[in-house]
Amino acid sequence: MWRALFQRRRMIGGLYFGPPAWLPAAIVDHTTPPAQGVPPTAPQTREALHGAVSTANIGRTTMHGPSLGEQLETLSGRSIRALVVNLLPLQPEFVLGRAMIQLFADDLLPGLQALIDVIKPRQTLIVFDRYDWALKRLLRRARKGRPIKLRGLLNRYPQGDATVLLRTLAGKRLPVGAPPTETNHIVIDPVALWALGRYLRTGLTFDRRPVQLFLPDEAPRLIMGTIGETLRTCCNRHAIGVDRRQVIINGMLAGTRAERDDVIQGHTESISLRDVPIAEVPAPCISCGWCIDHCPTGLNPVELLQLAQTGKTTSSAAGEAKHCIGCGLCSYVCPTRLPMTPNIVALRNTLEAGGRT
Repeated sequence: MWRALFQRRRMIGGLYFGPPAWLPAAIVDHTTPPAQGVPPTAPQTREALHGAVSTANIGRTTMHGPSLGEQLETLSGRSIRALVVNLLPLQPEFVLGRAMIQLFADDLLPGLQALIDVIKPRQTLIVFDRYDWALKRLLRRARKGRPIKLRGLLNRYPQGDATVLLRTLAGKRLPVGAPPTETNHIVIDPVALWALGRYLRTGLTFDRRPVQLFLPDEAPRLIMGTIGETLRTCCNRHAIGVDRRQVIINGMLAGTRAERDDVIQGHTESISLRDVPIAEVPAPCISCGWCIDHCPTGLNPVELLQLAQTGKTTSSAAGEAKHCIGCGLCSYVCPTRLPMTPNIVALRNTLEAGGRT
């Protein structure tokens, strides 16, 4: 019985890449420093907290879960079991969680304290990679004197995705995009926490954000990007050419291609530049089963790919497709390079738009 319970609660599939090999010592900021604002009155109610988040323009700060504002809208008097600060890397190469704790603790902690005071969760968890010893030391110093629990998890990608994380913490499988409040949890990423704490401390709204910059022949950087400026402008400010290079935002596994004149948004977590790759021609499926073994939500990606390509969907397929989080693992491990992730995500979006889910 206990083994069965453990199997239901743990994450299935996934792939462990280990802690990222780089850590920025400082953030590179070539933007114009904003003028100091007027700190607002500390919120005392959930409605006032939601108003502060809206006033500070804190929308989506990650591609891997609902925004803080969306979660506050769905509280409706719920008793929150746990406030979860998610420091797990959302992509294998990301270091934003550790970097934010190291560089911006003065803003993170006031934001976290405001959430604790207003929401009054039964417990506050900081979730991180259990093998990231440097981050664990930072967290022990930061939480000193505060009722905060540290929870180290084996960071098998995509454990940091809010949907997968809640399956581990709450033992419940939620559809993609469902608010964590359905399981009486709130999951917040470090950038949203930083933006809230910065606004409460200085009155500055969310008009800039830390962005991870990955280059083909140089060390990665953590830069400050201005929300609303183009990717070309941002890269030119850092003396980086983007012509004749492919631009990927939000990670190489689950990210998307972007145009040079696309703008930085609140949920732009990373910018990756690479030389244009040679197009690969996928071979037929060899039925190795790797995509099924590694899928973190227990799907059959090949079957869903066939449904997406033929256009023949069923109610059971619709029910399965809505659990695809678009992590990219199925395409990553496929030895024949089948384009499973983009096709399954397109199928999921089509079914959602048609009301089939």
